[in-house]
Amino acid sequence: MFSGYTDEYDGKKLYKYYSYNDCMDNMFAPVINHTLRYRNPIFFNDPYDCYIAAKVNGQIQSVRSNQMNGVFVCSLTAISDAILMWSHYASNHEGFVIEYDYEELKKINYQQMEVFSKVIYSDDIIVKDFFSSNAEKAVVQAIFHKSLCWNYENEIRSVIYNGCKKEEKYIDITLNSNAISAVLLGSHFIKKREGKIPAFLKRLHHDKKLYYMQLLSDKYHLEKRNDIKNDWFE
Repeated sequence: MFSGYTDEYDGKKLYKYYSYNDCMDNMFAPVINHTLRYRNPIFFNDPYDCYIAAKVNGQIQSVRSNQMNGVFVCSLTAISDAILMWSHYASNHEGFVIEYDYEELKKINYQQMEVFSKVIYSDDIIVKDFFSSNAEKAVVQAIFHKSLCWNYENEIRSVIYNGCKKEEKYIDITLNSNAISAVLLGSHFIKKREGKIPAFLKRLHHDKKLYYMQLLSDKYHLEKRNDIKNDWFE
């Protein structure tokens, strides 16, 4: 469905921001279970995400709900130190980020899946002409198209089409065990936890895959650090 319509990502790492949860097993479920979640865009926080319109009776109207049936999107980013994203998507820096090895993500084996590709930012909406030979292309453009106000996210997306799961809100895909190359704890995570890191993350620390972010005092910048002590763990 999507082949040839997108600009494939060409980097080595991808990142996803996760929010804080008092239940550590739930919070770190994507790490524990090696899963990556694809969501139906109808349930996204931005009502214009995957927005597509069409001319109906001479007027431009939204056809998003109909056209995004059975579409599931995974949103990642090429950057791990975005202060705004740590604030918005990682519970004010109390959450965490997973770093993924892109070569391993490309090994996901799922029928009708599009490779991870760059989102295009523009304030021009996508209008589909149902009678055009490019009608299918318009749907793909809508999926990989967002308003300019989101361009700070540097978003990279992958898409699954599964018409058998039209009523589902999301699909969880199981990854290879080495797809996760690092976990980055938010700058406020350890403080939120009163100085303690869950014991089940100690294995990542031993494998040199566990980091924490630190706010610098002399500039607006987050620094990734790995000088975690053994007594920081529960």
